[in-house]
Amino acid sequence: MRKSNIIDLRSRSTYVYKSDSYSLRDCLSCCSREDLEDIARYQGMEISDGMKKEALINLLEPQIISDFRRLVYYFLPEDIELLDDAVARRPVQMEDMISRDLYIYDLGFLYFFNEGSFVHPVLPTELHEILEEALKGDLLEQLPFRQELANYVEVLLQFYGVFEVEQLVKVWNAYHRRAIKWEDAWDQLAGMEDVLACYWCDEGGVIVSDYFTDYRDVDRFRASVQGLPYYMPQKKELDRWPMGGRAPSDMVRYRTIERFLEQKREREPEAAWEEALVMQDVSDAALFFVDAAEMLEELAAADAFKVEGEEARAFVKLYEEYRNHAVCWALRGHRACNLPEELRECASVRLEPPGAGKKPLFFSIKGGKE
Repeated sequence: MRKSNIIDLRSRSTYVYKSDSYSLRDCLSCCSREDLEDIARYQGMEISDGMKKEALINLLEPQIISDFRRLVYYFLPEDIELLDDAVARRPVQMEDMISRDLYIYDLGFLYFFNEGSFVHPVLPTELHEILEEALKGDLLEQLPFRQELANYVEVLLQFYGVFEVEQLVKVWNAYHRRAIKWEDAWDQLAGMEDVLACYWCDEGGVIVSDYFTDYRDVDRFRASVQGLPYYMPQKKELDRWPMGGRAPSDMVRYRTIERFLEQKREREPEAAWEEALVMQDVSDAALFFVDAAEMLEELAAADAFKVEGEEARAFVKLYEEYRNHAVCWALRGHRACNLPEELRECASVRLEPPGAGKKPLFFSIKGGKE
């Protein structure tokens, strides 16, 4: 066997030897101890400090096989295609791999060796056998349904942040002849949780964006929106919403704030604040409909970002314009500028700045994430 060059994918440097066949143990043995720890953490496994490499491999090997057997039925088409490339030993462009969200790599399912500008995906023999068995069943037949359901989940997370399974069922059944039941949706969501990695499932049948990391924050958020009906997305919004992004109309105003920050940075090249962090906090604050004054106070404290006088008034105007027109979690996906008349009174309480001494929920969550 010949050792290939090391390639960088995601946060881990992964390499295996070029060979005619690979067992899972072969692949794990090619990983450094730090790589193995990364896989274990991504798997949610607890590992003791100072655990030797061999012990890590012994711990990971059965876990990876078990997880692959469970998750293979929830893989998306692009994942199956990449695994098929591995089975067929087809090389792929390295730049294509770097730009992808390779959770099947993070979980220790997929490995690579490289030759020049191409990488060769490697699927260990044990996992190849499991994949072949799954393909003999209804795996391929179910892929279109699972892909569309996954798309709905990701879009609804963009609208709501937190939502009940009942809402997913309601939205799905509004646009499909093939209705799904609560139990079927929950089974799929529980299975896709590790695959999508953008949400987690509360035992009470609640889907929670990975923005939230604490149950208490989720409970506070749900209490704050209780009684407010969900926005019902249109079919075209569900089909065309950019994954992990914003609606085109939201993006125009978002980009206007970015340009404001870019110009401020040109005037203040030595300032301590970072454009990306300020923009993220501004964007997140809009999701929770945070008052402009509260937002500026927090930006000054957390990001060392300050605006005064005319500059402050211009910034507030841009923020409020974006906030009022963007999808808002605090309004369960509604936009403040388009609230139906019958919801305005119900929503107005949620849009008021908090009382003296109280912080907006967003900054409480943000503080817990730091």
